[in-house]
Amino acid sequence: MNQIQDSILAGKLKPGDSLPPERELIKMFARSRPTVREALRVLEMKGLISVTGGGGTVICRPESSQLEETLKIMLAMHDITPEEIYDARNMLELTTIRFAASKRTQEDIGELKELIEREKACVDNIELFTSLDRDFHELIAKASKNSIFEILVRALRNPMQNTIAHSIMRMGPDNYKKEQDILIQCHMEILQCIIDQSEARAVECMKEHIDQFKRINKQ
Repeated sequence: MNQIQDSILAGKLKPGDSLPPERELIKMFARSRPTVREALRVLEMKGLISVTGGGGTVICRPESSQLEETLKIMLAMHDITPEEIYDARNMLELTTIRFAASKRTQEDIGELKELIEREKACVDNIELFTSLDRDFHELIAKASKNSIFEILVRALRNPMQNTIAHSIMRMGPDNYKKEQDILIQCHMEILQCIIDQSEARAVECMKEHIDQFKRINKQ
């Protein structure tokens, strides 16, 4: 039954195409009904096919959210250290910000400006503030116009946020407020680099921002 998946990946079967009925698949592949049904179930789990209301089977294009979820589970089930997360984030986001500075639109700029204003308005709500920080990085990935960057940044969201949350819990209110002010300032500088389409400076600002989180984690 790997032939079906191979045909989809090779482009011989395209999204929207219908598979033959189950009885024909049984004859085509000389397999039992349970084997064919299990193979179709696996393909459906992979997001490669869907069953229509009439019982037919149609080829699908997998959603990026499926890959995100798989990556999140893999990261959660492995002993990933904070250092590994930061190293991965450093490599990914320094590349992403360069693309964002080059390819951003006015819509992207507007969304980032609005988010920073929301950050300024919720400084007393740590949970919301840290969530908005994650959103900021996802918007930058969106501005890069590269769907792979978007998927990877979103996949790193949970393990990265868990690390940040643990670090914040160890900080006193005064220290947290100080770091919070620095973070907002970093976001504003990054946004200005994106507006100016200054790729080199944007990379420098993002590096400083990531280094801030490394410093927080060591406190």
